[in-house]
Amino acid sequence: MDWSEARKNLLLLAVALAFFFVTRYDLLSPGGLKTVQEKLLAWWAAYGLFALVGLAALLTVFAGWKFYQWRAQAAHERAILEAVASGPTLQLLPRADA
Repeated sequence: MDWSEARKNLLLLAVALAFFFVTRYDLLSPGGLKTVQEKLLAWWAAYGLFALVGLAALLTVFAGWKFYQWRAQAAHERAILEAVASGPTLQLLPRADA
């Protein structure tokens, strides 16, 4: 499965989920929309802080992982440069004073 087919499948899944939630919670009527809004506000009042702390934890883990990758790549490049600098050299052109 290539990326374009996977992207199409994910988009189709998103449309199907949107259709499911619109029909399940009757989001096209004002009463259904108000009910969902009240439920979301109640959820946010109860669990909003936990959601923010969880999001901050996920962002911290992701940033640490990217920092680790950056340090590993920098160390790898530094090791290559040190190996090239201390290795034998090859004279490609004859010396001008010879």
